[in-house]
Amino acid sequence: MLLKIRNIIILIGALVAIMWLLLLNYGAARTVDEVLQIAQWHRFCVRCPIVLVILIAALWFTHGSKIGKAAGWCVIGICTVEAVLSAMQLYGFAWSHHSLYKLTGSFYNPGPLGGFLAIGFVVALSAWIDAKQKSLTENEFVGIDFFHYHLTLQHKHIGWLCLAILILMVMILPSTMSRTAWAAIALGTLYVVASQTNWRKYLPQKRWQKMALAIGVPIILTVATAGAWHLKSGSAVGRVFMWKISALAVTDSPWTGHTNFKHAYAEAQERYFRNCGTDVDGNIIAAERYIDAAGCPDYAFNEYLNTAVDWGLPALLGILVFVALTMVAGHRSRQYGLVGGIITMMVFAWASYPMHVPAFVALLLLLMAGCWWNAIAENDIKKIAATAVMAAIGVLCAANIDTMGKREDGLRKWGKVQHFYSMKAYDVACREDSALYSRMSWNGRFLYEYGHALHNLKRYAKSNEILLEADHLLNDAMTLNVIGKNYQMQGQFELAEKYFTKSSYRVPNRLYPHYLMFKMYSDSASYDAEKAERAANIILNKPVKIESEATRQMIEEAEKYMKDKGK
Repeated sequence: MLLKIRNIIILIGALVAIMWLLLLNYGAARTVDEVLQIAQWHRFCVRCPIVLVILIAALWFTHGSKIGKAAGWCVIGICTVEAVLSAMQLYGFAWSHHSLYKLTGSFYNPGPLGGFLAIGFVVALSAWIDAKQKSLTENEFVGIDFFHYHLTLQHKHIGWLCLAILILMVMILPSTMSRTAWAAIALGTLYVVASQTNWRKYLPQKRWQKMALAIGVPIILTVATAGAWHLKSGSAVGRVFMWKISALAVTDSPWTGHTNFKHAYAEAQERYFRNCGTDVDGNIIAAERYIDAAGCPDYAFNEYLNTAVDWGLPALLGILVFVALTMVAGHRSRQYGLVGGIITMMVFAWASYPMHVPAFVALLLLLMAGCWWNAIAENDIKKIAATAVMAAIGVLCAANIDTMGKREDGLRKWGKVQHFYSMKAYDVACREDSALYSRMSWNGRFLYEYGHALHNLKRYAKSNEILLEADHLLNDAMTLNVIGKNYQMQGQFELAEKYFTKSSYRVPNRLYPHYLMFKMYSDSASYDAEKAERAANIILNKPVKIESEATRQMIEEAEKYMKDKGK
């Protein structure tokens, strides 16, 4: 009796802990640095070791409990919560977390929400198929059968519940406008249906039917792909270009990686456009669509390339092998929903950034644990190996709790003093930023604002010291512009030109670095007629990506200069 009570306590603790881990986005404060989501990562580092300890206890003391099935229902549960919250946002009963989007769930934009719901859809579909099949052959469905205690429900009731969840997700997913999520659902569904149904009996038997299928499927796929591309063609071109530059960054350090994606990407993009050469007017000879698409992304929007840039190809290969082994283990233990969820996430990771969102990392760990659970619960050696892996992950997370806590605290304090910078009270901003420097030196945006404030106070040498640190953490060309202006103010015109030129190649669709070059060489202290005219010509001939009062002023000044020169 005591043994059964212990097992029940461990089971309930495991389920509660898993849901607690998956609810990372809820209650996480919206900090000044939304992109890095430090608040959520801090919560992940705190919660993950606790969850892993409970799972290790469940592994050793519950006689092979079926955590795999529980994992599937936890995934369905948390994704259903996201779908309900999204529906409330869509119909005006709750606020989204981004002013530009109608719905975001608990995320910051609809992209991650689409991928999250896609995983939940595939896992729920697997549960629906399973309940549907069992309702035809059995009268009862054992929802929980871990410790010889049964929760008995009709299979048809479980099927209806799953069907309602699927319908809800189908209603929400199109609103996310995530083409990657749609493709992920398609492949995840294909695996689940192929694994859990007798799909071969539905294949065409007659020759003309086979020919129609062979012709129709490629046509449908082509039309669907073209439609998805043209739905947001600018975004699609941008993704392809980011992959191209990321692949170029991989070639620079294929074995060990760069550990810093942003700086590696910036250097690769700058080199790419520099190698394209320029025409007689000084414009870069490259496809206009690539010049327009060039920007300063935080991620590669492809986790495979992102991993290769950060950690190298061997690390990427090792991760892929382990994931493949996990899916094989899950397929052999008939955890089709969990394997389908992993497949869905892997497809979504091809054109998004799920591994940079803590909730996705927690979800992946749960899916993988569920896939391995049955295989390792029956073998003590495998139990020891699994315990070692979970303990290592827990120690790694625990070791980062203090770091993430300090970063979150630094972000909160920076958020309270940022208004000094925005109000141009640069002396106060510098004083506050100097006090925060030890806590915030990891954050490129903080370093840029600190360095720019120093620039406005004419502390040019100190400003460049800070901005050069910022450049190694960011890929924004604006940092290079301010570094160049600092050198210009110190009379180091060659160094100023070097950084203005780097900026013009890093993000070639901007006029500002050419304008800075033009202003520097048209000034009496550094006058160079040839270089000033060259910069003015570029300003007048370069297509303007986004027109504004600032770009109109740059063009007017260049026109006036050329007119005065009789050009």
